[in-house]
Parts: sequence; structure tokens; C-alpha cells
Amino acid sequence: SSVIPIGLTSIVWTGIAGGDVVLALVVVMLDTLLSPLILPGFFSIVLGQSIAINYTKMLIELMIMVAIPSLVAMAINDITKGKLEVFTKSIGGLTVKVGIFSIILINAALIAPLIQWGIPMIKLLLVILLLMLTGYLVGFLASFLLHKRSHSTVVTMVFNTGMRNINFGFILAMTYFTAAVSVPVTLASVYNQPLASVVNWLINRKQSKAKRVLGSQ
Repeated sequence: SSVIPIGLTSIVWTGIAGGDVVLALVVVMLDTLLSPLILPGFFSIVLGQSIAINYTKMLIELMIMVAIPSLVAMAINDITKGKLEVFTKSIGGLTVKVGIFSIILINAALIAPLIQWGIPMIKLLLVILLLMLTGYLVGFLASFLLHKRSHSTVVTMVFNTGMRNINFGFILAMTYFTAAVSVPVTLASVYNQPLASVVNWLINRKQSKAKRVLGSQ
């Protein structure tokens, strides 16, 4: 799941946590365009062979799922001059959460017959959790390499590195691999949003602490 494209919801969490939304959009779109080049290399290294994937179709699907909705949203925001921000924080925010929950529910229902609870499944869940935590950590540590390290850039790097497009990963696994391959990808969706919420809480806590320190000086 670590090589599938960046999740579109990373843009939402970047905005919530005070990151650079424009930078997040650019990174997500670039990652989407580069995925057809990255995935073949990954499969070749890990599997030792190439697999028959229609990368043109994959790119089109990624454009429909990620790039086009992002461009449309930016255009609407510019046309309305940000007047719909109130809607996105109320009813719009609720519908997004319902939509995300529905996607997780549908994916989980498809793989439910393949899940056998026991020690192996618990180990798999722990490995997935560790992998996703590593993604956030890598993003945070990589920010120290920046020449000008700002709060907004760090937040953007953390979420863009940590969040994956689980729905696309599920489609990829179900289309080109056996159904069992989709199990760890789908289980990752259990952590995706809760981890983002925890990371956002940690960022807010750090910011509040920094403001208190500056206020006391």
C-alpha cells in the first residue's frame, strides 16, 4: 500500500492542520501522473517480473478520481471567491465523512469472507499500522532536509507522505491480483482516517505549546 498514489483526503487534512493546500494539490497531481511510471518499477523489483497492467487506463482512472475533481474544486473556489467554505465545513464536511465511511464499508464487505481472525490477522494489522506510522514519520524527518522549513510545509509533507489512496489500491489489487492481495490494502483503510486525526491532534498540540512559549516571553 505504500506505493499507491497519495490519498486525495490528504489535501483535506493538510488544510485542517494549517498546511499548504496549494502545495498538497500539486504534489497529489504530480504523484498521480507519475504512478504509471513508479508502479511498474516497484512490481519489477519486488516481484522480479512485470505484470500486464493497462497503465493508460490506470492513468485515466487516476485523473478521474484525483486530478479532475481537484481542478474542479479549485475552479469553483476561485469562481465563488471562497464563499462555499462555510458549506464545506458544515453539510459538505458531513457528506465527505459519510462518503468515506461508505467506501470503507463496501470494500470491507467484499473482503469479509477472506478474513479469518486469529494471531496471523493480528500480526498483519500491527504490520500495517507500523507501515502507515512509518509513512508519517518519514514525511516529518524528510522536512528537516528543506532549506526553509516552515510549519505549513512540514504539515503538507507529513500528510502527503502518510496518507494513501486506499480505494485505488483496492481496485488495483482486485483487478490485477488475487482477492487475498486486497485484504491488507483494505485493512489499511481502518487506520487511514483515525491516524490522520491523531496526527492533526499532535500538530495542534505542538502549535498550542509553541504559542504559549512565545506568549510567555
